[in-house]
Amino acid sequence: MQLPYVASDSFSGPAISPASPVVSSLRKRIDELEAAIETQKKLLKSLQEQQSATRCELNFHLDPMARLPLELQSDILLRCMPLSQPTPVPHIAPMLFLAVSRLWRDIALATPKLWTGLLMEPLPCRIGFSTLCELWVKCAQVLPLSLTLRGSLYLEPPVRNFLAECGPRLQCLVVEMGRNHVDSIKRQIRLNASFSRLECLEIQTEKDINLGDANDWVEPLRSAPNLVKYCLRNMFYEQSCVSDVRPLTHTSLQQLHLGRAWDEATPRGPKNSIDLHITFFDILDVTFISFLARSSPPLETLRITAPVLPDAIVSRCFQLMPSLVNLIIDGRHYRRFIKILGMGYAPPLLPALRHLTLVPDQLSPEDGGLVVKMLNVRRAHTDSRLQPFRLVYSLPDDADFVVGLQRLAREGLEIRVGEAGERL
Repeated sequence: MQLPYVASDSFSGPAISPASPVVSSLRKRIDELEAAIETQKKLLKSLQEQQSATRCELNFHLDPMARLPLELQSDILLRCMPLSQPTPVPHIAPMLFLAVSRLWRDIALATPKLWTGLLMEPLPCRIGFSTLCELWVKCAQVLPLSLTLRGSLYLEPPVRNFLAECGPRLQCLVVEMGRNHVDSIKRQIRLNASFSRLECLEIQTEKDINLGDANDWVEPLRSAPNLVKYCLRNMFYEQSCVSDVRPLTHTSLQQLHLGRAWDEATPRGPKNSIDLHITFFDILDVTFISFLARSSPPLETLRITAPVLPDAIVSRCFQLMPSLVNLIIDGRHYRRFIKILGMGYAPPLLPALRHLTLVPDQLSPEDGGLVVKMLNVRRAHTDSRLQPFRLVYSLPDDADFVVGLQRLAREGLEIRVGEAGERL
């Protein structure tokens, strides 16, 4: 039902001027109330701060954590860190510590060692990534940094920029990438020549790839004068494809790993030692002998896929390694190395050898006889320094070989057999 609209003057009154006393009075009252509200807010904030301070004082008397010196509190947080490098994720330390309490947040931010390592997973760089990395590094203050990059993340512009900025502070850089990213990492290494504090550089690919020009991989040694450990895992090259490489003498390098991604269980020598891991490399005899002759201090750990070398070359190589302590021989051509070691030279080859590991592709009865003979000769001519001998291979059905090993074990030689290294 529609009703006719009729204008009415019942709700209309005389117009009030904005400058009237009534309006001025109401506005003044509103201003007074707003001022009173602000005063109460300040008073409430002051009371809350006093309450927080009083609780902190109470916690100082009741909470054992609060009574510990800052150095001990920082050490506790460091011991709570995971063994691997942390990631910038809220539920993982050290960022987890920031949300526990104000005390823990203050301690975490005042502990630079918490922020020296960073693991970047292969995820797209979100908004604020650069800012987060900058704040992370800032928390580390002036300490050296360790950075691990995985997957295609290395190709992200923010990551490349971050690496270029923190390059002079990097102490350890680990890059795990696919085979399609090799050219990118090589370009970055050539462009970023400020690795002055870098001590460890590890580059690993998912599958075996050809390195190509060796100059690209010698370049990090030139730009990182303090490099101690250099690993190129799952990478190989062909000698015939390598262009001329300018000679390089590196005064800090102690560990060089080239080839397959072996486990890290190999016994280590002292700090002033050289560890060299070489696999499936086509290295010229003259080149390898030249390296051994110039190596200072002498080589102490060698893990090598035995190449096909003449007896005279093998003997010469061993003569240039008088300080070799750990020797791991892999591959099909190990027999020549074992034969040379068992010849009983006077003075004996590798007089300092203590750890010998053999990883054969196959083990025939003839090969087993060579191994037993070599072990007997080593024990007779080197004051029984060899301890232990490890055979990473299942014991064959060869009674003479098994009996020979058992006799050596009874005489005091520690022998470990198989993948698990069970003691014989």
